[in-house]
Amino acid sequence: MLEYWNVFLIFVSAATSAFLTQLFTYIFVYRTSGYKSYKERVETLSLAIRKLKNTRIVPGQEKTHNKKMEQLKEQLKNLNTKMIWPRLKTTLVTGVLMLTLFGAFRSSYNGVVVAKLPFEPIKLVSKLSHRTLGGVDLSDCSFAFIMAVSMPFLREAFKRLGAFEPKYNETPKFFEAPDDRNN
Repeated sequence: MLEYWNVFLIFVSAATSAFLTQLFTYIFVYRTSGYKSYKERVETLSLAIRKLKNTRIVPGQEKTHNKKMEQLKEQLKNLNTKMIWPRLKTTLVTGVLMLTLFGAFRSSYNGVVVAKLPFEPIKLVSKLSHRTLGGVDLSDCSFAFIMAVSMPFLREAFKRLGAFEPKYNETPKFFEAPDDRNN
């Protein structure tokens, strides 16, 4: 029963800190007029790119169509770059907060098994899940693993719940499917 309480306490602390960091980011970034105008402009440009992609190209005007598309994509890329800088400052503050929280938990849960995994993780994962624990049972789980798994998920969940990011964003993603219409 104590193991469940420790995991619950760590998860609630992670959720609270994720919420507070998103609140901090909202106060100092997302509610500013500059960020709001950038966000609206990104949504407008993304919608224009989407409409331009769906329009039928008149024969002989492929060059102007492609040039317009490239101009819009370049403007969108520049706006996304401008939107990153205000968030960078709060990301640094958030990083310091997370390191402080991690240090507090490390002093409280150093060497304490907080959960038991139902499997033996691979070597890469076991280094994180078994961090600060003694013994040879790799299915034992430390607080570091719970924090490392829950924090990114919770921060992204709060960000999506708050709808802080632009709705339409046509910038290329890392794993984006190729567009077959151009071939």
